This record gives sequence, C-alpha cells and structure tokens, in this order.
Amino acid sequence: MAETCVYNGRVIAPLTKDNSRVWFNLVKNYLIVHHLWGVIIDDTAPHQDDPSWRQKNEEALRILRITCSPETRRLIEGVSEAKVAWHILHDRFAHKPSVNVAATSFDVSILYNAICANNWEAAKEFLERHPGALTAKLTATNGTPLHVAALFGHLEIVEELVRLTSPEFLEIVDDYGSTPLAIAASTGVIQIAKCMLNKNRNILGIPDLRYHLPVALAIGAG
Repeated sequence: MAETCVYNGRVIAPLTKDNSRVWFNLVKNYLIVHHLWGVIIDDTAPHQDDPSWRQKNEEALRILRITCSPETRRLIEGVSEAKVAWHILHDRFAHKPSVNVAATSFDVSILYNAICANNWEAAKEFLERHPGALTAKLTATNGTPLHVAALFGHLEIVEELVRLTSPEFLEIVDDYGSTPLAIAASTGVIQIAKCMLNKNRNILGIPDLRYHLPVALAIGAG
C-alpha cells in the first residue's frame, strides 16, 4: 500500500489531477508545520554544505515523493532539490487559468510562468501589454499575480506589484479566503509582509476561511 501523508489527523490520497487542489494545500501545510517549507521557497543557491539544509531538503523531497501516485512520482524522478520537485508538480497540476483567453486576448500562463521563474522583466513586459492581467486569476485556487509572487517568496516582484496596485488590491482573497499577506505569513518571508503592510494595514484583520488571521499563520510557520 502506498505511504500517505498525515496532517492534523487527515490522510490525503496520492496526488492526481482530480485532487491536486486539496493535495497542494495539505502538503504545504504539512511542510510548514514541520519547518520544511523554507527549502521550497528558498531563493538563494542550494546550501549543499549546510547539513541542516540537506536534511530538511531530503525530508521535504521524501514527503513530496510518498504523497504522489506512481505515475506522478515519475515526473520528479532524479530531482535532488525539493524546491525543483515542488515547482514541477505545481506547474503540472496547480496551474489552471480561470481567465477565458479568447475573451481577454491574453494567456495568463505567460505571466504565471514569469512570476514562478522570478523574472520581473518578463512579467513587467506582459503587464504593460495587458494591464488587466494585474487582477487575473492565475492558479487553480484563483490566486492573483500577487498571491503567486508571495507563495514563491519573490520579494522584488511583490514590491513591484504592490507599487502598481491600489491598497484595496491587497484585500483580494483566493478560494481559501487567503489574502496575499496570509500567503506571505505562511511562508515566513518578513520583508514581503512588511511591504504589503506599508500599503494597507487593514489586511492584518482579514481571516481566511478557517478563521485564521495572518498573525496566526505566521506563528504556525514559526
């Protein structure tokens, strides 16, 4: 029987196209609670000489592998970094643009991929051609560009997106009721949270669908 991942007493089925939304949410929470999420969002060079980083990376990679179906696991065979494996799975399963490309005349996957790759120049060029994409839904959970940038911990892109938007933009929530600040609080990237709060402090009081305020999410992320 395939090994599964338990989080708060809940067992999730191996990752498939049908359950990807639940899978990404629960596995992310599991990694956060076990202080492993840092290796996923780390934007620096791999700390191969750091025994602590290696241990956390191996454990995070193990969790990703054992919670995948055999078919899905083949996508990350040979991958040595948990961050890379997460991005491969996320790009394959979590990105389901909710915007009608024919109606909007632009493909949001281009913007999504630019943000994931931490390529602000490409993202900026796309937004200049398609200003409406600033509020587009880029993910399976209807996250905005700011949600995506916060999830991957890309500070420069967050700063630029915040600069381009009105304060109310930071109050937009995804399908889980999470504001971009809630995402930032879960990842523990303090500078991103500060950047958002300098624009709109009202977001401190917006809970997600589980009634968790950003401060509670920050505590949970350590």
